[in-house]
Amino acid sequence: DVWRPGDSIYIDLMINRGQTNLAPGVPIELSIFNTDNLVIQRTMATYDPNNLIYNFVTKTSPSAKTGTYRAVFKVGPTKIVKRLNVETIKPNATEVLYTFNNKEGDIINASTLKGSIQSQYLNGQPLANAQVVAQARVTPLVKPFVDFGNYYFSLPQPRDLKRRRSGFTETVSE
Repeated sequence: DVWRPGDSIYIDLMINRGQTNLAPGVPIELSIFNTDNLVIQRTMATYDPNNLIYNFVTKTSPSAKTGTYRAVFKVGPTKIVKRLNVETIKPNATEVLYTFNNKEGDIINASTLKGSIQSQYLNGQPLANAQVVAQARVTPLVKPFVDFGNYYFSLPQPRDLKRRRSGFTETVSE
């Protein structure tokens, strides 16, 4: 399980009555330690032989450090440790669709690009005010054979293709 800073974290503790000799009223303590090994929250409950499951709710600060936190339960002489991963999760992946006006099949045979860009999250939600940076490798094509005019042939490329890259930067409005 992974939680983000600012999330509520729900932790349950189940006590097996058959394997415990705890007296009623024994304290059950939950301590949450952050990545610096500092206690950020401590919660208490009392043992009741008729109650098997104890629910604890904690919440991290929206500005909390990310990393592995620890939940430490102390029930009588027993100590139980659970790791809690608090991580900043990157936003959903996006999809960018390019539509070019001067495209012939898979080839754009023009010196300038004209077209439109549509972008959205993979869940379908529009991506607003995002900057799209595109790079392409420009490959010159020739038609050296008169009898095969429908076919393009690429010229051999130098090993250093970085200098052959060109592209554009566009801000998507919706």
